[in-house]
Amino acid sequence: MLTFILVFGLVIVGVGIFGIGWPAQMTRMVGRVTFTNRLRYLAAAFRLALGAVLYLVAEQTGFPMTMKILAAFTVLAGVSVLFFSADRLQRWLETVRGWPPLAMRGVGLVALLLGGFFVLAVV
Repeated sequence: MLTFILVFGLVIVGVGIFGIGWPAQMTRMVGRVTFTNRLRYLAAAFRLALGAVLYLVAEQTGFPMTMKILAAFTVLAGVSVLFFSADRLQRWLETVRGWPPLAMRGVGLVALLLGGFFVLAVV
């Protein structure tokens, strides 16, 4: 499971670099997503599973308490997605599509830092 967190962290680092370097393309990619109930349930299931994995590997990482806190937030995010309708999530994505490039670079920076933390924690 540590390998999964390492790979996941590297993917998030890649997404962050992409968001920082090419914010307009990132905005276009976000604009192509159409939220359906199926995607909403898939997002919730992925976040719940990721939260469980983060919690289970927390003691094997260099930052066990931080990983447990991130696991709790991830599970909370997974549950909270279920409280929003697909239409509401789609409207939120439309809002994100209107963000300026600097805001998308900020999101990319957060992704880069979070992914880098996952890599650092498991290496």
